[in-house]
Amino acid sequence: MKKRILLIDDNDEWRHFAESELGQAGFDIVAPNDISEFCSIRNLKRNLLAFDLIIIDAILEKDNAIDILYKIKEAGMVEHYNYTQSTISVSARLDIQTVVEHMKMGIQNISPKPYESQTLISIVQKALLETEHSNLSARKY
Repeated sequence: MKKRILLIDDNDEWRHFAESELGQAGFDIVAPNDISEFCSIRNLKRNLLAFDLIIIDAILEKDNAIDILYKIKEAGMVEHYNYTQSTISVSARLDIQTVVEHMKMGIQNISPKPYESQTLISIVQKALLETEHSNLSARKY
């Protein structure tokens, strides 16, 4: 079964690159053009249940990863989200404050935007393996 990935990024060029490369690698990619509508509270819970991985740009024009993660928390998705999904935060401009904010929200996968196909695919595969391992460990208890 194909792994479904939600790609949230308002940089059209990078979003199309990532969508194309990950699609060719066998992943099912959803990359909404209207991030605000997709992440609205009324749609958030229904939308997030369908994904194995979220790749989110740390700096968006109207929102950022922290704002969207708070919306996830407000929608009551934190427990489900923590145990069954992984998030990769990417940015062309990473700074210490951004990294600390993301780590406080539980995002451990923080990366500069990968502009090479193999780097992008490796980051995604690693995150999915970590999520599967975490899910197996959680089931033991």
